[in-house]
Amino acid sequence: MREAGQIGQELAAAGQAFIGTHNQANVAIVRDYDNEWDGEYDVWHGPFMWKSNKEWYKALQRKHIPNDVLYLRKKTTLEELARYDVLIYPHPAIMTDETASLLDEYVQQGGKLIFGCRTGYKDERGQCYMRPFPGTAKDQCGITVEEFTMVKGSRQPTTISWSGVTEVVTGADDFNDILKIEEASVEVMAVYASDYYAGKPAVTKNRRGKGEVWYYGAVFNEQAAAEIINLIDLQSPADWLELPEEVELQVRTGASSSYAFLLNYSETPVTIHLRETKTDLLSGTTLSGEVLLEGFGVLVLN
Repeated sequence: MREAGQIGQELAAAGQAFIGTHNQANVAIVRDYDNEWDGEYDVWHGPFMWKSNKEWYKALQRKHIPNDVLYLRKKTTLEELARYDVLIYPHPAIMTDETASLLDEYVQQGGKLIFGCRTGYKDERGQCYMRPFPGTAKDQCGITVEEFTMVKGSRQPTTISWSGVTEVVTGADDFNDILKIEEASVEVMAVYASDYYAGKPAVTKNRRGKGEVWYYGAVFNEQAAAEIINLIDLQSPADWLELPEEVELQVRTGASSSYAFLLNYSETPVTIHLRETKTDLLSGTTLSGEVLLEGFGVLVLN
């Protein structure tokens, strides 16, 4: 474990290399002030946002996919959104027509957009639209919400069965939107596997322009987030590296160099595997093949 003095020496020696670099993330978890404020009082979506953000973050970290947190504002531009291949916007109950239009532009030009339950049904005053759910997001998603129920009290959570080569079943936590397909471009990716709505669509994907919009009819858990990551083929940017779950990966890039920061959050040593020869900026050591990273250890590879 590094001591404060050693950390200072390492930063002094290596810090110049990072000037002008920026964090490399192709994925962003989207948040906004209106929904955070409204969610403090609305128990039908406020707690869901924090839970889903946390579960997505865990799923991305375990697969070593760096992500940003992007705050959506009225002045946010398409150029800012287009930096990302994937936007995860779990439960934006409040969504204006202007925001929906901006997100649709992002999708049309090739982006992937992922929504969760309770999307798009409120205006910026927190009042429900007189529109079929998911309100302003209906055209993007290509679905309507046929029925919904909150998992509360004596009611037990249902499950979701995902289509694919092998059947995967995950929990459908806290809330269930039962979806109705409205457009031919929509593909059902998973159905409810239990309760009276077994067989009804639970997760959909709508191909729109060059991109796609996903709608997940429950509150996200790590297993469901991981399944979507697999289905959209979202990969770690460091394909030259194999890491255990305990190690976080962050990448910074500049005009001519890229740096991979590896942080072992375990107190015990772990083994990582390098398919390419790299140099650790902190020690100056050349590394390749299997490398032992000490408990709470750090590597900065170039």
